Amino acid sequence: MSDDLTPFRKAFDDDSRQSYADVMRFFEQRVEDTIADMELGQVGWTVPWAICVDVGGQVWIRGDYAIHNEQSPSHQTIQLRVERLHDGVAVTVPRGYKWSAEEMRNEYLRDWKCLLVLGVKQGTWVY
Repeated sequence: MSDDLTPFRKAFDDDSRQSYADVMRFFEQRVEDTIADMELGQVGWTVPWAICVDVGGQVWIRGDYAIHNEQSPSHQTIQLRVERLHDGVAVTVPRGYKWSAEEMRNEYLRDWKCLLVLGVKQGTWVY
């Protein structure tokens, strides 16, 4: 039986020991897609605390946060819909949902791979 876990299983199988490097390569391939990886027009879901505000009041989204293809009941914190635009992103939040954005210093913009939030909409979705 061969599947995505085969390299991992082999690493712990007495008949076929693999190196530590092989096992680590398996885990590196499991890295989640991030907001910065989104393609133009792609829509995904992330956590609300991915949003931050710089000292000048400009709204950004952290590009280093994971993006999910769908919102699901098992991910109750994944409430922020993100759409990749040419020069940034548009976000949609559930109607009536509020939280405070983290204030960041401008030097974090590059480190966090921040993208400009070009628009914020309110929406309603049902699980």
